[in-house]
Amino acid sequence: MTLNILRVAASVSALDGGPATGIVALSRELRKLGVDDVVVAGDAHGKGNLRIEQLGDLEGLDLTLTRVHAPRALKTSFGMIPTLFRKIRRADVVHIHGFYLFHTAVAALLAKGFGKPYLIQPHGVFEPYQEAQSQKRKALYNRIVGKYVLQQAAGLIFATRSEKEHAEGLLEKFRLNSWLMPLGSTVSGAGQENETAERNFRNSNNVLFLARIAPKKRVDLVVSAVPLVRAEHPNVRLTIAGTGDMSLVTDALDRLSPQDQACITLAGFVQGEEKTAAFSEADVYVLPSENENFGISVAEALAHGLPVVITPDVAIADQVHEWNAGIVVPQRNVEDVASGILAALAPANRATMSQNAVQLADTHFSWEASARRAIDVYRAAIANPIPDRSSVGSLNCIGCAKNE
Repeated sequence: MTLNILRVAASVSALDGGPATGIVALSRELRKLGVDDVVVAGDAHGKGNLRIEQLGDLEGLDLTLTRVHAPRALKTSFGMIPTLFRKIRRADVVHIHGFYLFHTAVAALLAKGFGKPYLIQPHGVFEPYQEAQSQKRKALYNRIVGKYVLQQAAGLIFATRSEKEHAEGLLEKFRLNSWLMPLGSTVSGAGQENETAERNFRNSNNVLFLARIAPKKRVDLVVSAVPLVRAEHPNVRLTIAGTGDMSLVTDALDRLSPQDQACITLAGFVQGEEKTAAFSEADVYVLPSENENFGISVAEALAHGLPVVITPDVAIADQVHEWNAGIVVPQRNVEDVASGILAALAPANRATMSQNAVQLADTHFSWEASARRAIDVYRAAIANPIPDRSSVGSLNCIGCAKNE
């Protein structure tokens, strides 16, 4: 029997990072496996439709976008309500991406009203770093609707074990079922051997930072590390690809000499062929982030055969370390980031880490594997009745302090 899945999200735009675009990637794979996957999402960046190059080929997908308006902090979209009302009737399971948002409450309430089990994939919002942001707004959300949404959920979906561990208190309090469903990469590790071999023979030291430009990504550390790397590799080139708060980049650039600044290229937002070229031309990928509940851009870099330089706060850091597919720097500071880049560029490490990176990505980070796991989770949600959680206690932000 065909599974009918309705997935609801705040955004599927590449401008909102990897988890958003991953929703579309998962939909493609679910449909290949015979699942009738329907996606309803907010559109905060366009007028009812997104540029095709932001999403890739949409042929065969069932994707509806609704306008986002104030209050934008909640990604509010009243136009989503009638759309969900129509589509939720034929769904077997409702898969809600995100929490503390308008669509989370609306989709959960409608699912409950129509007697449909629903799952919540928080995408890291229950991790301590994220819980420390906007604490007053989240506490208010929890008091109004958050507790009810969790009480009635069939369970939570996590991308990594570390994300699940950070939510253990929540799982215990609400007696929630939970499942692990690793995310994937839009690039297959298979077939990247030629790219990896070509990279190993060229005499280049190209470093890539590709991510949203946001404070937690710590692009400032990457920029500031350039003089230290350049002292050993005068031909080093750093490409920064992404959009967001560009003052984080320009402020760091202003502290560098003109010679160091000349080594840095600001590529802006890249997607499609430009994104593929950015990975192909790089020798090392770096992301010294303060928090990543998965790190899709890291998985993409691995699939391209790039050794990655990351922090322990990137959730797949343990796997990168175990597979010797990159460098996990112990501290988030300029010196450690520079040392990590230098270690990844070292000839003794580069070829081995590159091969290991491809194997790691191919083994663990594919959207096909993620889709197969999702199907298992959906069937479990259908088979397992929701336990009585009427006696659970009140919900506050996990790890929230009293003041914002």
